[in-house]
Order: sequence, then structure tokens, then C-alpha cells
Amino acid sequence: MIERHCVLSVVFVIIGLTVTARAAPVPADIPRDFAKLNRCSEFKLSEDDLNPLNVGTLPFHWQVVNIPGVPSVEPDGVYGGVRYSHVASNDLFLDHDAHDVNFYVALDQGTQQFSLNSDGNYKNQNTFLPNSNGERLLEVEWDMQHFPSRFWPTIGDRIWMLGRHVWDCGHTTSFHTEIHPPKAIAATRLQPLRIEGDATYSLTNVTYIYIHGRGGYFDAPVATRDYELNIETPPRPAGFVGPPGSWLLETPYGGPAPEIIGAPAPGCAGTAASPCTFRVRYPLALGDDSPDRRFAAVIASGWRTPATVRFRTFQVHFDKVTVLNRHNLLCLADWKMWLNINGQWINVEGMAAVNNGTEVEIGRDVTVAVVDSPDSALTIQATGWVSEADQAFGVTKSPGRAATVFEKISQIATRFDGYTGGKIGLFFERFGRTDNFGVGNHPQSTSKAFQEIDSSQLDNQHQAENAAGDFRIQYSIQELP
Repeated sequence: MIERHCVLSVVFVIIGLTVTARAAPVPADIPRDFAKLNRCSEFKLSEDDLNPLNVGTLPFHWQVVNIPGVPSVEPDGVYGGVRYSHVASNDLFLDHDAHDVNFYVALDQGTQQFSLNSDGNYKNQNTFLPNSNGERLLEVEWDMQHFPSRFWPTIGDRIWMLGRHVWDCGHTTSFHTEIHPPKAIAATRLQPLRIEGDATYSLTNVTYIYIHGRGGYFDAPVATRDYELNIETPPRPAGFVGPPGSWLLETPYGGPAPEIIGAPAPGCAGTAASPCTFRVRYPLALGDDSPDRRFAAVIASGWRTPATVRFRTFQVHFDKVTVLNRHNLLCLADWKMWLNINGQWINVEGMAAVNNGTEVEIGRDVTVAVVDSPDSALTIQATGWVSEADQAFGVTKSPGRAATVFEKISQIATRFDGYTGGKIGLFFERFGRTDNFGVGNHPQSTSKAFQEIDSSQLDNQHQAENAAGDFRIQYSIQELP
């Protein structure tokens, strides 16, 4: 008989930790590729590490970049394009409140392109993304306990972000620089909307702004300053006369609301050479230094009911997910999974205590509108993990939980052949106009071997291959009138 969970009682006794600072020499001439000029070898406590807001952090896991002559994140934030996003399959519970949400950004060309990226950072080189071209990427990580899924970025987003620029010394393949955590992001994606009162769609970008002081291992005040950023419209439709519009759709956590303080130039085309840009100010100079403050807004911008643009609407129905390999030798496994449909993230519930062959009913419908063009796509992604020690997250902030830290741990079975280190298989399906955007039934869509966005930095090929074929999703796509 298979037990529902593996149980292991653990008592933590903290004897002490001595950290020795080793100053690394810094050359006078700082090269732009600075992977060797890192603080990971110093293990030196910074003022940020000693901040009383940031208890329970292993001081040598993340180190502020802090290299003379190399700027950090600009005070007004940085811009780029999101190439991929997913939830982390495994994170260190000693200095996380939950798993991280990770997304990978190709920074805009310019000084930040060179000054924020280490030459050890991931490159966009893999076999599953349509735009894999070897470009260098900046990884951004935010603890999902403090980052609601509605605001998670997705492939193709235009991103603005502001946060802590650090070395992540936990990577096994090379030292990476990251923004970890952010404290403010704005993700903008092409998302046609029906503006209230209109019978047809408008050609709009939708921007999801999220600002919060909690980051998991690191917290910071956010309601002590104003934030300004640019949001851009889609390209001007052929024959469209007049300026683009902007619409504040929602402030889900209340005010104050962001303000439009700058309008696009007259006659702008909405292209790289002639962008149509709205300047937005989020007035948050409230004199409140609590990291608990949270602000968000959803803003649409673009061209209202253009006559020359054809839109198509689809309904994606998810029937069920079937677990084919639970990745646990002795016990039933607890899985976590999210589905992502063109930036709409949904949590698949009911995946605790799964066995091989377990079918989990999803029963969810997602409506997606796209522009009928060769560049448009309908993308379906699944991401998640097999729980190993989820109850242990945040234990250093709650010492009383030490007795139950490993209540659900499955690591006593970690060395059998099917072990994946918490990884589940890759599920990423993309349909374009030549595929009729995937219309039809998809009863046998099965996961593939796990991949990193940079295939050369996969830390365990055997674990990744073990994840192949571990679940199947049954879904269908139909076009709506």
C-alpha cells in the first residue's frame, strides 16, 4: 500500500555560522563582460543584508553587484522584451517564502544591455521558443507568495522593471546577475479589447503594473516615491485617422491611480522609428516606509475599433490533466501546476496526492482574441513542480515551524532512477494563422523533456530527461463568432 505522504520529523539546531570576508581585487579598467568580477566569492555582509526587514536570508546566496564603474539598475527602471517565463521547480526554502516566478528579459540596446548582464547569464538558445537567437538575457525572479499570477509576464511582453540588482551565487553552472526581487514591473502585451459601449474590438496593448515591497528574502518600501514609465501602443492601423487612446481599466488594490502625463506625438506610427508612447506617473510618494504596501493598475492603450483590422476570438477549453509519472518512488506526490494562455495564467487545483494515471479534472474555459495576421499566435504553456519541501518555505522567519519542516518531504526517495529534482516536463504549444490557431481537439498533448531557456546551462541532463512524458493535457480550441 502506498502511503499518502512520506513523513520525516526534523529538529533544526542552529549552532552558528561564521562568514569570512575575502576582498576580491577589482581592476581599474572595468570590462563590460564582468562575470569574473563578482561578489559570490566574498561572502561579505552588506548593509542590505543587515537590514532588519530582511531576516532569514543566507547572506552569501545573493550579493548586490556593487562593482565600481558598473552602474546598477537605473532609478527610473529599465526596459526590455520578455522571452520566456515560468515558475521555479525548486528553490531553497531557507531564504524563500515560496517558489519564485522567473522571467527572462532581453534588455533594450544601450548601456544597460552591457552593464546589467554578466557574461555568465543565460542566453536564449533552446529548441522550443520561436525566437531563440543566442541573445544574452537578464533573469528576473520574484517570490510568488508576493506576486499574484494576474501580473506574471509572458513570452512577447514589453517589460519595464525596477528592483535589486544582484549576483545569484546559487547557480551551479555559472554566476548570474539578476534583478531579484523586483519591486515594480509593468508588462505590456498585445491584447485586443472591447472598450465599454463598443460592439467590436479595439487594437490595444494592455499594461499590467504591479508594485509591492515584499520580495521573499528581501523587502523594501515602495510608497516613498513616484514612479514614471512609458507604455507604447500597437502600430497604427492602415487608414486610421486621429490619435490613439488610453483607458484605465482597473486599480485592484485601490488608489492612488496612475496618471497619464504625456501623450503620443501627433501622427505617430506606433513603430520603432515612430513610437506612440504614453508617459505614465504612479504617484506613490506617500511617506509610508512599510514594505507591505501593494499597488496595481491595468491600462489599455491603442486604436479604437479600427475598420481595417480583422480580429478572431477563440475559446480554449481544458478538460483534464493526466499524471503519467508522479516522480516519487515510495509515496504519492503533490504537484503544483499553472496553465498560461497568451498571458492568462490559471492554477490547476486538485493535484495533491497524485499517482501514476491520476486524472485531474480542470474544466476551465479561457477566451482569447487575436489579430488575424501572420505574426499572431495562440500559445499554451504548462509550468509547475513536484513538491519536495514546500511546507518548509519561510521556516527561518517562523522558527516554531521547525518540527514540521519536512512533513511532506520526498527527498528520502531522491536517488531512484525517475527523480527529477522537482522538475516536471516542458509543455509549450504555439499555434499561428497557418495552423488555424489550433482549432480542434487536442486529446494527447504530452510533456517533453525539461528545458532551460539556455540549453548549455542545464544543471542536470538526466533529471531533465526523466521529466519527458510525465503528464498529458486534454484540451480543445474553438472559434467563437
